[in-house]
Amino acid sequence: MAIARWGAFFLLFFWGSCKNTGTGTDQNSAGGGSGGLTANPPSVRLIVNTITKVSIIGSSRPDTIISPPNSSVATATLSDTVLTIHAGASAGATSVGVGDSHSPRLTVTVDITVATSAASLFLLR
Repeated sequence: MAIARWGAFFLLFFWGSCKNTGTGTDQNSAGGGSGGLTANPPSVRLIVNTITKVSIIGSSRPDTIISPPNSSVATATLSDTVLTIHAGASAGATSVGVGDSHSPRLTVTVDITVATSAASLFLLR
């Protein structure tokens, strides 16, 4: 029983600490210091077959996925300012690029890491 409690603690503690890393800031910004796009969180770490959401901030809509992730690792959909990332059945790393309708286009890249367990995510840091 004590092992199960420690296992649950380990999973919850390290799962929460492994989710948000990186910068997730714009790669192109419009003149006049507009700030460009930002992703919140800037990167995600998932266990296989799970889902998370990322907010895209600072765009002139409509936004679009301009660089999809490797579909064997993850897939992504975009609805308004919410990027939904579905981890696949395989572990690995990929990224997804989002761009707005501004000219020049503002973009942001969200890095995605998918692992088979929370412990694996901790080791991949």
